[in-house]
Amino acid sequence: DLKTHRVIWVSESRRKEALDQFFALIGKDACAKIKAVATDQHDGYAASVKENCPKATHVWDRFHLMQIFEEAVNDTRKSLHQEQAPGSELSRLTRGKYWFMFVKRASKRTQVEKTHIDDVLKSNHLFAKLELIKERMIIFFDQQDEQAAKNILDEIGDWIWQSGFTPLMKWHRKFETNWTTVRNYFRYRVTSALSEGHNNVIKMLKRRAFGYRNMENFRHKIF
Repeated sequence: DLKTHRVIWVSESRRKEALDQFFALIGKDACAKIKAVATDQHDGYAASVKENCPKATHVWDRFHLMQIFEEAVNDTRKSLHQEQAPGSELSRLTRGKYWFMFVKRASKRTQVEKTHIDDVLKSNHLFAKLELIKERMIIFFDQQDEQAAKNILDEIGDWIWQSGFTPLMKWHRKFETNWTTVRNYFRYRVTSALSEGHNNVIKMLKRRAFGYRNMENFRHKIF
């Protein structure tokens, strides 16, 4: 519940049938009043929302979308790293143990991290382009309306194709194809962040108890 921040329903799976149970529980009248539903890109959720809440707008969670983008950025880092001469300083600075620096917002990097990334950007123009694309995408969801966001997406697309970043090309093509769903965020500004936070707490409960054999006991513990 977004007002009380309390868990109001728990399911054992991510299947469509699991979410169908919740909508059946609250009834058709309540479903008809739902204006927007925020989920990740799981197909089962989309199918359940479409079937049970015909008047609701489906919103993809911005944090999941950014997570997918960061994976594409990291895959691009990997490909650029492999192009560097083995044993070179640039190869050392761009290896896997430093991946988090390349997806991190520039303003949130430590001074050591800033120095590290600056050394990379000064040495290789492709890494500099990757940094520009990443920083531009970070402000995508902060735009005031969908048109401003679409302008940024188009701009990013131009940069990606000019740079020849294959992993990001695949990401941009899929992102743009699903624009009709992505743009819904700018109309409702809802996310599934609260439920994701609860999910992390639930996983912690499960680890501390070394698992629950009785689902009802686990469900009561969550509530």
